[in-house]
Amino acid sequence: MVTGHFYSVIGYKAAQSMAVDWQQLNLPSVHNRGLDNPFTSDEVWATIKDSSIDKDLGPDGVICVFFRSS
Repeated sequence: MVTGHFYSVIGYKAAQSMAVDWQQLNLPSVHNRGLDNPFTSDEVWATIKDSSIDKDLGPDGVICVFFRSS
């Protein structure tokens, strides 16, 4: 009964009649060799040292001075 109400309001998922031909878009290819390699601790510290002290490094809002004092 409840699902019937929502199907009547929203509708059913229709079969997709179109497809994207990615080759025809002529997008540049991305060579991602090494992008999934783990970071070394030297790379992490170099990034922290090169960052501005009062800027946060990510979505957690922790500023760089916290990491430099660790």
